[in-house]
Amino acid sequence: MGEGSEELEEGGAVQGATRPPTREADSGTRQLLTYVIIGLLAATFLLHYVSLAWLIDPKETTTVAALQKVFDVWLPVVSGLAGSAATYFYTRGGH
Repeated sequence: MGEGSEELEEGGAVQGATRPPTREADSGTRQLLTYVIIGLLAATFLLHYVSLAWLIDPKETTTVAALQKVFDVWLPVVSGLAGSAATYFYTRGGH
């Protein structure tokens, strides 16, 4: 083998290899996950709104403050998931 020369070696046949799923087969899963996560975001927001309306009492502020703290932590997580799922779905041509 001299310097600068390239020799190819035969590696043999590949056995048992499968093809990765196509975009068409994966599209339904992407769409379902996107809708489920966006539904989770909407349900979380609705549940928070209903809980606040039900628990609100001008004399009692600790319950509302605790619920607000949970929502402040949970909302960024769910909205980040929803944004990521929607971006992945629409940039992969799943629509």
